[in-house]
Amino acid sequence: MESYRFIVDSSVFVAFYYKDDSDHNEALRVMTDLEHKLLVVHPYVIQEVVTVLTYKAGNKTAGLFLQDIFDDASDIIIPPVTIYADAEFFKSFSKKVSFTDATLIHLSKTLRIPVVTFDRQIISLLR
Repeated sequence: MESYRFIVDSSVFVAFYYKDDSDHNEALRVMTDLEHKLLVVHPYVIQEVVTVLTYKAGNKTAGLFLQDIFDDASDIIIPPVTIYADAEFFKSFSKKVSFTDATLIHLSKTLRIPVVTFDRQIISLLR
């Protein structure tokens, strides 16, 4: 990974914290590669990860994720929500795409930094 800043998608965090996820081992490797890098974690991703982890692994695991995000403030940037710009970007898609995924793509294009994800649709749309 050449960059020092990365946008991290919820798929990576969920796989990292949820041991039964099919991408768990890959997430362990990816998060090791991201150590000492600057991670951009969008508020929508935080909301999505907490929701998914709560249902899959329980409140304790979701709380651990939140603790890690907020305790690691020197290595994590939480950008502000730009709802109007994100909505306009979302409306430009002709394919079905989640609002959060569209927002991450928009953020990636705006900041010119890569998105780390296991989501095939995001990967495809970033090409």
